[in-house]
Amino acid sequence: MLRAFPWLDLCNVYGPTEATTFTTLHRIRPADLTGSVPIGRPFGGARALVLDADRRPVPDGTRGELWIAGARVTLGYLGRPGLTAELFADLPGTGRAYRTGDRVLRRPDGVLEYHGRLDDQVKVRGFRIEPGEVEHALRSLPEVAETVVVVRRAGHEDAALTAYVVPAEGVRPVPEALRRRLAERLPAHLVPTAWTLLDALPLTTSGKVDRRALAADDAAAVAAPAPAPGTTPAPAALTPIQQVVAAAWSRALEHEVTAPDADFFAEGGHSLLAMWVVDDLREDLGVELPLGDFLDHPTVAGQADLVERALLAAEAEAEAGAEAAGSEEPTR
Repeated sequence: MLRAFPWLDLCNVYGPTEATTFTTLHRIRPADLTGSVPIGRPFGGARALVLDADRRPVPDGTRGELWIAGARVTLGYLGRPGLTAELFADLPGTGRAYRTGDRVLRRPDGVLEYHGRLDDQVKVRGFRIEPGEVEHALRSLPEVAETVVVVRRAGHEDAALTAYVVPAEGVRPVPEALRRRLAERLPAHLVPTAWTLLDALPLTTSGKVDRRALAADDAAAVAAPAPAPGTTPAPAALTPIQQVVAAAWSRALEHEVTAPDADFFAEGGHSLLAMWVVDDLREDLGVELPLGDFLDHPTVAGQADLVERALLAAEAEAEAGAEAAGSEEPTR
């Protein structure tokens, strides 16, 4: 819009109904076109407070919860005193304020950036994540026009991310290619395991994305399709150490793992299963593999390399100890 009609004042306004709607405003500039658009500064008598969980101000550049104060804050919810007490409070030195549940960051220039909902955080594979972070990374891919990421079986041990993608005009991306490109930008636990391409995202009557409709459609979400038989070369042979790692994975994941480039998270693993594998490798090979290293190197080949280095280091330490013991003068 700004490129097509540069003489217009194009503004991004933010605000909840509880604060009589518009609370902050940002006049969009050309510099904003390469990233996410800020929600701006408070206006019209509104005040914006960025607080931590204990309702203390956080420093600029730090994410916190947005509270809104000022004359436009409403009295509460009609006939719902419990919810009113939960979301409205009289803050010392500020007066009546409304907690939005939105996570924001105040830049040094006073402009607020929106960073998603506090209640959007979910646990997947033992990690607490924000689907909005995954959506932001997906939208940065040129093949993606719009996307929504939802959690299948939230609250269960086998919770997983599903990406719904509206392709860019004239493009029909392959889900597996999107998965690989996203894996280059995000940690493995943030990469969705199921993908669905849509012509358009479902919307509610108010024009917002209907996430409930997407969640109800989880059964239609399918994992990135595997290539047709005969089109993919056979996986490379595993080295002896890779075989031990793959065997430990297979026991934890309850299905056979045979490829050196297999990804633990893509195979359905999570941090609890990773702890089981670390214990198995300790028993099988006598190596202590830190869980953090395991998560940073989620492939069979990567973990086998860690194991091999740990074995070589242990052997070198043992040899050094033997040499030191042999050089000591016998006691007379």
